[in-house]
Amino acid sequence: SLSAGATPAPAAGQPPTPPLSERLRRFHELLGFDGSAAAGSDASAGAGCPSAAALGEKSRRDVEDTAAEISATVAARVARDELEQRLERRMAGPMDRFQQSLDALAEEQRRLQRQQEWHRQQLAEEGARQEHRHSEHVLQLEEALLSQSIRREEELSEELRELEREWYDLEAADVRVRAEATRLQEE
Repeated sequence: SLSAGATPAPAAGQPPTPPLSERLRRFHELLGFDGSAAAGSDASAGAGCPSAAALGEKSRRDVEDTAAEISATVAARVARDELEQRLERRMAGPMDRFQQSLDALAEEQRRLQRQQEWHRQQLAEEGARQEHRHSEHVLQLEEALLSQSIRREEELSEELRELEREWYDLEAADVRVRAEATRLQEE
């Protein structure tokens, strides 16, 4: 983390960067706004040019104001970056725990879905077994009814044959009785 006014470490293979205050001082010297350069320029300008001195002072103040703004902006950025880094470090643990919780919830949801799918399959299989048992039971009932119907049909057929035999016997007896009655009438 950088403090206000400190400079970042140079990248590998780069010469070290001087502090911001040193760079600003050099900037002022290059522009000729330090105290000694301003005094020299005032002396060379003479007493008859107060406006040049005033302009130099105004320019120096503008440069100082700009430098102060730059310094404040850099300090604010450094403070913001430092704050972001601290927040990231402070949030790393809770975010990791939150992510772990989300992962655990997702795994639990997948487990519940697998369990629900297993139960659904079990219910489908049980339904198929019950339907099969029901079909078998219906077939058994139909077979029993068919067997009962066949036995009843056989009983009725036997009764019908018995009745037909009795009918033939009665017809034969009737024929004999008529023949006897005819014979008796003829006599």
